[in-house]
Amino acid sequence: MGHEQRNAIRRALNEDADKLLQEGDPADPQLRRLRREMEEVNRLFDEFERKARAEEDSKNASRTFGDQIGSLQAALDEAERTLNLRLNAPLPRDLDSLEHLVIEHKEFETRLQALSPEVEEVQSTFRSIARKTPALQTKLDKVVNKWNQLWNSSHLYIERLKCVEIVLSGLEETTGVVSEFELKLASYEELPSDLESLQAVHEDLLNLQNSVSQQQIVIDQLNEDAHNARRLVEKSRPNHRGPHHDL
Repeated sequence: MGHEQRNAIRRALNEDADKLLQEGDPADPQLRRLRREMEEVNRLFDEFERKARAEEDSKNASRTFGDQIGSLQAALDEAERTLNLRLNAPLPRDLDSLEHLVIEHKEFETRLQALSPEVEEVQSTFRSIARKTPALQTKLDKVVNKWNQLWNSSHLYIERLKCVEIVLSGLEETTGVVSEFELKLASYEELPSDLESLQAVHEDLLNLQNSVSQQQIVIDQLNEDAHNARRLVEKSRPNHRGPHHDL
């Protein structure tokens, strides 16, 4: 029975009752009983209408939730594909390439953050559904879990980029030091024949050896940084099997 039909029945009942009450004796026990019964009937009609509106609102909210969750799920799936491609892409080999990845990922996080109002909206819509089914709850949980996982993976990727930057900077510094040592050693290919000059060369080589020893801390730090980078790369690729050929 539709809303209009229910209202028509209610209106007819009230009109008939009002007519009897107006025409009869107010002291008549039957009329007093009729008045009480009509009050109860109207209360029941009001309660039924309230429940009917709540049911309709719940159905509308469920339909709205379905539309919202579908759109949001598609957007998060696309973001997940993009992020997985970056997590599994070869590591950059120079600082310029790294900077490009940093800028690219900032744009990714900006787009991801733009979905935040949709995540909040779909949760709000779900709360407004009177009859929450397990299927609807599962859909919401799936989206919220993926949303949180995307941010966790994104933050891990940022940490990975930071570690790679440290390693690349360390490699540049170490490569410069090694090249300088190589040039100095190459300058001693032809040794002098006189003793005094040989002693000077010997002194220079001792100084060079001392410099190399002092740079050992840089090499050790580079090894530690490389280990941290490897750990983060492996952590960011949980589904990867076998060696990571870019490490």
